[in-house]
Amino acid sequence: MDALEPHHRDKFEEFKSITGIENDSDDDKIVQLLTIHDFNLNNAISTYFDSGFDSIGNSSSVNVHDEDDSHLTHRHTEHHPLSLMPRQSEAVNLQHQMFFDSFLPKLPKAPIIPTGWQLEVGIHTSIIEDRLRRERQEEEEEEKLKEDINEATESIHSNESASGRSPLNTIWIILLIIPKTILNVVLSAFRFLFGWGVLKTSHSKIPSSFNYDKFIPNYKFLPKLKEDGDGSLLDSFVFHEDNFNEVHQVTQKEYRWLLVVLVNDSVESNNFLHALIGHPDFGKLFNKDTGLFKETEVFVNNIDKSPEAFQVAQTYRAKRIPYLMLVGNISASPEIMPSMSILYKSNLSSPFVTDDELPVTTNKLLKNLAKLLDRFNPQLVSARFDKQEMDISRQIREEQDNAYLRSLEQDKVKKEIKMQEQHAKKLAEQRTNLRHFYLLRLLQTKYIESNVLDEDSETKCKIALKLPNGKRIVELFNGEISLLEFYMYIELKLYLEQQEVELDAIEELIDQLDLDDDTKHSIQDIKDYYDQYSFKFDIIQPYPKKVIHLEDFEQCIKDIAEFSKGANFLIEFNDDDDDDDNEEEESE
Repeated sequence: MDALEPHHRDKFEEFKSITGIENDSDDDKIVQLLTIHDFNLNNAISTYFDSGFDSIGNSSSVNVHDEDDSHLTHRHTEHHPLSLMPRQSEAVNLQHQMFFDSFLPKLPKAPIIPTGWQLEVGIHTSIIEDRLRRERQEEEEEEKLKEDINEATESIHSNESASGRSPLNTIWIILLIIPKTILNVVLSAFRFLFGWGVLKTSHSKIPSSFNYDKFIPNYKFLPKLKEDGDGSLLDSFVFHEDNFNEVHQVTQKEYRWLLVVLVNDSVESNNFLHALIGHPDFGKLFNKDTGLFKETEVFVNNIDKSPEAFQVAQTYRAKRIPYLMLVGNISASPEIMPSMSILYKSNLSSPFVTDDELPVTTNKLLKNLAKLLDRFNPQLVSARFDKQEMDISRQIREEQDNAYLRSLEQDKVKKEIKMQEQHAKKLAEQRTNLRHFYLLRLLQTKYIESNVLDEDSETKCKIALKLPNGKRIVELFNGEISLLEFYMYIELKLYLEQQEVELDAIEELIDQLDLDDDTKHSIQDIKDYYDQYSFKFDIIQPYPKKVIHLEDFEQCIKDIAEFSKGANFLIEFNDDDDDDDNEEEESE
């Protein structure tokens, strides 16, 4: 303990004070425990409270740090190298583990491409359209010039035939032809002398900028590829020729592989592409139905014709064409967060894509791809399963939420229906009670005796009535009453018979009705009553049989022929009466 440095001695003393160790015989063990944890006081105290000094026995020897390299700890053991793997009883320094993980080489990032090329395409598309329009105009002018020359030649020939051949005319014709020939000869000599076109550039190198002289608007590479090769073979893979960023995002979200193959106009690169796609191992790996890695998306295009493909080559710093690249949402280690990274890329120079070397090149490429795919594909498979589980969990939550919302909506609808039913029932009860109230009030005020059967009336009509229950009534009616009052008399008689109302208990029955004052006064007279409650019976004259309809309800009964002296009527309920009675019984 005397060999400890001052700052280590401070941590030693602090360890003893926190843990409460007073026995000096444990000092060596405390020093060993602190040394194992690089004098990290928190880790050492945590280990002590978890297992005491037992963790010291898991290491046979410990190397104390140097001053210049105090942040690394090398632990040696007498066991097999496999014993270096952390065990439950062994203390693991997570800070060191993260430190050593930082030394792992990281895979190159695979970004999306900039979209500035789209602006260039728009500009050059308009330029090409203007150029084509000018070329058409120049062709038309050349055709017109040729026609003028032919006309002049024909006129000269006609003059020569008439006056003989003239040397000047012949020289004139030669001068019309010679300038173009002389110009071609001069240009050829100039190229030969200064080396233009003598040194051929390599077809495999990528130019610094896209040559828009070769640009074809709306160029499609896959149809041409199908014409040159086996179209049915190409249908066996998931090919893309444009929208690189969209394909990139799909492969990132769906955890799929992205294979990029870029070619140019050279014969070698196109031969390489056909040889690669037609190789049996390519189908075994990437066939969309039977391939080992059938989830692979293949992006292929010509950088000499497609500005987007050229932008892909520039973004990923391709040096030569053909260019092959494998991209995936992976990491160098499963413990590291994955991202879109370049797993493999190959810049093939011309000697490797010759007819002799092409089979060997494709075999090596596919072999390397197969090894890397076998190594890193478990990451994508695991990520896809995790994504599926998350999607299923999210779908289940959404279904549960939707079911809960539907349940709430159903409960709301049921509650509204119940409230409507309760409101309708309340209105029906109120309507029934109002009818009872009005009829009882008429009986209380002796409406029949004071109006219908007025004995002081000079005009009287003797009428016999037979009620639906068979009871017969014969009364002298006041002839001045209206037909509506006569109907009201029958309504009161039927009410007395149906409800079995005792005249002495009318006031008590009125008090039992639950009605507010506004509702009670909503019916002012029998006309209001008739508007709200239609009569549920018919007055029928037996012979000749005739129904006394309530058409002119203000007409006096004395003025109606059927109400002459000795009139007999049958009272019968109409069809709606039974339903109304049932409703009243339910409301009661």
